[in-house]
Amino acid sequence: GNVQGLAFNADGSRLFVAGHFGTARLQQTVCGSVNLRGLMMVDPNTGFTDCSWIPQLVPFGDNFVGAWPLLSTPTQLWVGGFFTSISGEPQQGVARFTL
Repeated sequence: GNVQGLAFNADGSRLFVAGHFGTARLQQTVCGSVNLRGLMMVDPNTGFTDCSWIPQLVPFGDNFVGAWPLLSTPTQLWVGGFFTSISGEPQQGVARFTL
């Protein structure tokens, strides 16, 4: 799947990535065996996946699901997309993470 949204945190030390990756039939893994499910964080200095933040979007297995826009504020990350839960917590199309 492809990337749909990018956002840095306030000091630019973390890059959040949203998209369709890992939500279609082809399952992708990172950090050993962690499934990608539409959201991840990357170290902008190295380009490597930051294994401390890989939320799991549900549903997956369909090309029309995923996370799309991202909005970062100094204290929050807002995520929009087609999902019904993230990492086991019910979320309907929009979610907020505390940074």
